[in-house]
Amino acid sequence: MLSSLVTLADKDASNPLASLIADLVRQNVERDPSKALTITALEFLVTIVATDLDSSVTMEFRGAEGLTVRAEPTRGHFEGASAVIRADSNGILDLARMSLLGRTGLPVVWNRIGALVLRRLIRGEIAIEPAGRHLGKLARLLNVMSVA
Repeated sequence: MLSSLVTLADKDASNPLASLIADLVRQNVERDPSKALTITALEFLVTIVATDLDSSVTMEFRGAEGLTVRAEPTRGHFEGASAVIRADSNGILDLARMSLLGRTGLPVVWNRIGALVLRRLIRGEIAIEPAGRHLGKLARLLNVMSVA
């Protein structure tokens, strides 16, 4: 079962944001098995902060071992994170709803959702820190999260 590549830390089963993200990725992998290859190809630590929920989640991609999702404290420095994404819950959902270009996996910004995300990025309502250092890994993260 491909969804076994995605685990939610036991202590975080009651955290709504952690559960939502883990379930989203599991369902995406079941729907599109090629996403499992993306998960196993990544070694990357990214933290997603839901600014309106005072909640954050770390997604730890561990290559062949898969992905572990765990809740994190929302305050302070996210030790070891290669990237931190900060957005309200709608912004996080919009990132998951973005369409991606087939081979490159880059986000489509000329449709309604893509244009909305781009506008929110420009306004600072969605922030990705550091923005340019891990573009390839961030594109693969969007691929794993994308329901489009």
